[in-house]
Amino acid sequence: AKADVKYLVDGTDFTAYNVYVSSSDGVVCKPAIKDLLSDEWSNTHGTVYDLSQVYYKEATLQLRCFIEANGYSDFISKATGFLAKFADAEEHTLVVRAGTSSSYKQCSFTVLCKDSVDIDKEWNSKTFVGTFTLKLTVPHPAVPSGSWSGASSADEVQYSIDGSLFTSYGVYVQASSGITTIPQIKEPLTYNWGTANGLDYHQDGVRYKERTIQLKCLVEANSFPDLLNKTMAFFALLTKNRTLRLKIVAGGTVLVYEVICKDEVRLVPDFSHQNKCVGTFTLRLTEPEPVKRVL
Repeated sequence: AKADVKYLVDGTDFTAYNVYVSSSDGVVCKPAIKDLLSDEWSNTHGTVYDLSQVYYKEATLQLRCFIEANGYSDFISKATGFLAKFADAEEHTLVVRAGTSSSYKQCSFTVLCKDSVDIDKEWNSKTFVGTFTLKLTVPHPAVPSGSWSGASSADEVQYSIDGSLFTSYGVYVQASSGITTIPQIKEPLTYNWGTANGLDYHQDGVRYKERTIQLKCLVEANSFPDLLNKTMAFFALLTKNRTLRLKIVAGGTVLVYEVICKDEVRLVPDFSHQNKCVGTFTLRLTEPEPVKRVL
């Protein structure tokens, strides 16, 4: 699967410098949302967010790379030549292309390299090898968009967003937290009268803070292009200017939450599985108003 993935900077393949990417983080990413306008009243449950205008923070890409050379002189030549592509303060085009020349999927990013790059060198009897992590900033990240049509699965526990089953995108939930947790109680309104001892609490019932739900997910695909297709289509479900309906069905129990995805979601691909490509990510969702209402 690794051989089917090409990385190019400004049209030049990394392999022109004998640089190879062994792992990546953030190639598929739902960026974090910038701080939203919100109100948190003591006499109401949860938090009210203004979702009419949603803007996203810059994103980061991390590429774990290694470079092979025939000797120290060759290593210096290749390393400096490659790093010179990112050494200025200009924006560059990074392309990640997966698949064959006749059928491929690619992602394109406008990136900056703001961080230093340290190369760990190792010498053996045949080659001179260096390893390094290339951390790139995406100043204006694209919001994932797209669609995916897949077969649904009648699992014992089903997760869906706005009616779309996770499993139809090849996504499975390995672990979850916050689903049945009682949210924290808000601080009640209090009055500190100068003519009375202590504090006077406004006692018309407790009010709860927003709920946080965390889902640790795994996505399975037949190849890296298939993994990109499925994950980008799934992440597109999370980029709506409104709340999302998360529904969990476990046997005869149905749990429903109106949530938003404020945090960044990053795919971490794993090529170690034979005959398939697997990725993992953690989905952190916020339920602004955790008390259920019958609509």
